[in-house]
Amino acid sequence: METAKSDSATKRILYVGYYDTPENRGEMRGSVPAATDKMDYIMDVLTELGYEVEIVSASITRGTTRRPGKVTEVRPGVYLRLFPSLRWGNKFRRVTSVLYGKWQVFSFLVRGAKRGENVIVYHSLGYNILVEIAHLIRGFRLILEIEEIYADQTRKSRRTRWAERVSISRADGYLYSTDLLERTVNKKKRPRVVVHGNYRVSNGNGVKAEEEITRVVYAGVIDSIKGSFRVVEAAQFLPSEYRLHIIGFGDKDSIKMLRQRISDSNKCSQCKISFDGLLRGVEYEEYLQACKIGIVGQSGDSSFANTSFPSKILSYMANGLTVVCDRFDAVETSALGDALVYTSGDSAEELARAIIFAASHTRDSRQILMELNTRFLTELRDLLTEATTDSR
Repeated sequence: METAKSDSATKRILYVGYYDTPENRGEMRGSVPAATDKMDYIMDVLTELGYEVEIVSASITRGTTRRPGKVTEVRPGVYLRLFPSLRWGNKFRRVTSVLYGKWQVFSFLVRGAKRGENVIVYHSLGYNILVEIAHLIRGFRLILEIEEIYADQTRKSRRTRWAERVSISRADGYLYSTDLLERTVNKKKRPRVVVHGNYRVSNGNGVKAEEEITRVVYAGVIDSIKGSFRVVEAAQFLPSEYRLHIIGFGDKDSIKMLRQRISDSNKCSQCKISFDGLLRGVEYEEYLQACKIGIVGQSGDSSFANTSFPSKILSYMANGLTVVCDRFDAVETSALGDALVYTSGDSAEELARAIIFAASHTRDSRQILMELNTRFLTELRDLLTEATTDSR
């Protein structure tokens, strides 16, 4: 397999995660847009700090064709390493493909990572144990990027929750999405930096809608938990000068149900709703910039609400929207907490009231993001240059 280019004077960082590019979409390798966006931002900061980044992608194909491994230059100073991937198929092939993919990541870290070298790993239950073993074998400096505690999202056993936290505790440093993760996992007080998400501000090429129409957008997962259906229900409590727009992705059944609910709502509500599918890149940014208010659908009653930070907040703010969301500690105690509009409850009516309030209290929070970006650049540089003093 081709190897990433490296100048002897350039500092290298390995970055492990499920990552792929739109140009490689034909290989059908799995990746999550929100995670990819966060990784892209951190890589931009790393190159700004003078590092060369090699992405060690754990993404495998879901297609019926076996894919070869390759190393490509994503942008100046950033290289993407994709491993050979077996073709998808029946249960046996799927299990074999997943195990083969995990082995590839483990094998590369054992052979390719250097002792004392910084390796950033996007926390995932898919490979955390193998990364931990490679860490012990090679002695690289493990910086764990934690967006959420996955055991908090699903009904895992007490043993599984314990195992995830033990695995997390063995890192040498952390990148957190919320301050509240500090007290949950960093019992040994190792170096850490809080980065809520992508702090880059968009250029602002989109055109705001006409003044008599207040456009409100929900962007994210389409399911019964994250809030898209609650947004539809809120339409009945909004007057005709409001328009609700939903964009995002979900399984076929959820999308079908959403379209039906929208159709039913549009027949009887003054406020009309549209669903416009999944948008990416410039198209996504310009879509957001044509709206005034962004809705974050994660409920404060969710079991994982206080160990995760909704990246959608930053997407909205970067494009000049006023953000409406439910109250929960991870957001209220963050550096962005005072810039948001909060609902007073989980009902659709309370969401509608918050939307109406936000329409008369619009704010452009991009200056806050620019300040956070500058601070993160400094803190990340310090984290990566700080020597590891703890012993395992």
